[in-house]
Amino acid sequence: MRKHLLSFDVEQSKRGAYARCDRWTQTVPVDRIVGSVGRAYDFDHRFRYRRGSHRIPRDSTMRLRRLRVLFAQGRVPPLELYQIGDDFFVLDGHHRVAIAREVGQEYLDAHVIEYRPDPTDPSNIIYYERQTFARATGLREVYVTELGRYPRLLSRIQSYHRELVQRTCPGCEEPEPRLLPIAALVPCPVPDLREAAREWFESEYQPVVALLRAEGVVEAYPGRALGDLYGYVCDHRWYLSERRGWDVGLDVAVMDFVERFGPKSTADRLVDPIIALGSDIVARVIPRQRGPRQRLGASTVVALAVGIAALPIAFLRGLRPKDDPFHRRTLLT
Repeated sequence: MRKHLLSFDVEQSKRGAYARCDRWTQTVPVDRIVGSVGRAYDFDHRFRYRRGSHRIPRDSTMRLRRLRVLFAQGRVPPLELYQIGDDFFVLDGHHRVAIAREVGQEYLDAHVIEYRPDPTDPSNIIYYERQTFARATGLREVYVTELGRYPRLLSRIQSYHRELVQRTCPGCEEPEPRLLPIAALVPCPVPDLREAAREWFESEYQPVVALLRAEGVVEAYPGRALGDLYGYVCDHRWYLSERRGWDVGLDVAVMDFVERFGPKSTADRLVDPIIALGSDIVARVIPRQRGPRQRLGASTVVALAVGIAALPIAFLRGLRPKDDPFHRRTLLT
């Protein structure tokens, strides 16, 4: 977690964000409010006054008390924010952000002025990928930090759209659908891409992200957004499907991902990679077949023994089992 606020002036200069555009009043995620306009050094990362700050107003305590009453009544005035990329900077409303973080409120209304980053700067590519993604899908709740992740998410939504069309109106996939005269007068209930994107977000993206949060996987990837983690699960689904020879499905992929990369005890972190190494060796030595030899290959005890025996040679040759946390990024990219 960032321990200080970003300065709008510094970020504006760094990213060349000078093209101003009024985005009017909108709902903003509180966790995307990360800086201040002109007062970044007066507050800590929770938007509380720093100790010893010479700019603490005398009526600060009274203002916080009045704002807590407004929060309880649901009558919070909109903030005034500047935006650069996916980051928001407070022009007016530092105390409101502080209370929202204090009570765990996830969204606040705000009047937003956006300053668009320099499109010729390579460091701003992700911002423009996000704009393309949002225009195509209508989704502004999905955030990623990795270059190229938005196009891959858009590709997944397009696949989801095709699947939805096949379920909703199978005949619409045919080159020349033959309809009866009466049926031709009935409008086809095929959703457009934005409708499919909203359904994907609610029925697929949010449940996967909620499971990753519940299992503590998010803490294992500091600095990564939830959209990145969903993308990792999709990458893992492809990896498992290629290895097994059929589409394993999203449910299997997310559970396997949690099992491999979720929080583990020290013993599990040491033993699981050795078992994975032994399983790989046994799978190569013993062909797939039914009977006792197959059960032997599936035995955890045998895999552990083989992995321990092969471990010195594997490390000398620079090999890593696929469950090894040091091998994680190679597996997911």
